Amino acid sequence: MEEKSTPTTYGYGRCSTLFQDYTYEKKALLDYGIKEENIYLEYASGADKNRPELKKVMSILKPKDTLRVTDITRLSRSTSHFCEILDFIKENHICLIVGSLVVDCRNEQLDVMVESMLKISAVFGEMERKMRIEQIKLGQANAREKGHKIGRPKLTKNDIPDTFYKNLHLYQTKQINKSEFARLMNWSRPKLDRILKLNSNN
Repeated sequence: MEEKSTPTTYGYGRCSTLFQDYTYEKKALLDYGIKEENIYLEYASGADKNRPELKKVMSILKPKDTLRVTDITRLSRSTSHFCEILDFIKENHICLIVGSLVVDCRNEQLDVMVESMLKISAVFGEMERKMRIEQIKLGQANAREKGHKIGRPKLTKNDIPDTFYKNLHLYQTKQINKSEFARLMNWSRPKLDRILKLNSNN
């Protein structure tokens, strides 16, 4: 007789930029009793469907498992993408916990009112992101009119921390991959690529 595996609870969190910090999210997920090795964190836009850590945790989830996030916007800021995630949760009989809201699809169908409330929250999350982008564009346009330079400041070799070189050896000897390298540095993949390019040019 095949032995049934014990359901596992996973946590997921993200921040949009390196100027933010997901320490609070990690602490909250740990306080919920989730093991650190089952927590997946990354720097990525909530509108991006192809987030490495999100894809990783979604691929691991099995029927009866639980996925926990502190807020619906951490999971997605795209209504269509959130609906895809919710369909996956329902079809695979997984429990999704968003903040204090329990969306338990392990043994029964999702309540229509709960599903509607989640989708409305996703709409507001997406709308908030679009409004923020519009505000940034207006601010940049105003800054340009006043003669201020807009854009990412140019990186120099002096901006590269010592920890980069320690982890670079592990990467070059294939002891870690690029995603693991970025995680160790608490950087996004694009930033790591820029630093690697900068280092190779010096």
